[in-house]
Amino acid sequence: MRPELRKISLEKFRANMGAELKFVTESQGHLWLSYRRKPHCVVVPMRDEAVLNDIYGRPWDELMHRFHVDQDRRLRAAARAHGLLSETFEESHWTYPPVGMTDETYWARRGRG
Repeated sequence: MRPELRKISLEKFRANMGAELKFVTESQGHLWLSYRRKPHCVVVPMRDEAVLNDIYGRPWDELMHRFHVDQDRRLRAAARAHGLLSETFEESHWTYPPVGMTDETYWARRGRG
């Protein structure tokens, strides 16, 4: 069975976020958000997580973990650029730590931190 689709503007979504998210979670519908009458993004229920895993080729929790690791690395790089940190950046830090670990705990366990 195909999900129900609804297209609304970002402004209407902001104004009625609770009701619109209820549509997504309870009705399992897809909510298409538009900005200046052009499609901008889609809100889908977690029931469709398997489809997202196929698209991205990785489980959702790993994608979110990598997002947070990248965000932490960008913040540290900005702090280092402004002279707030003096730590050096090793090339081996370009690998991702296992899900659930931060860079610091991973490299400390490997004896490099």
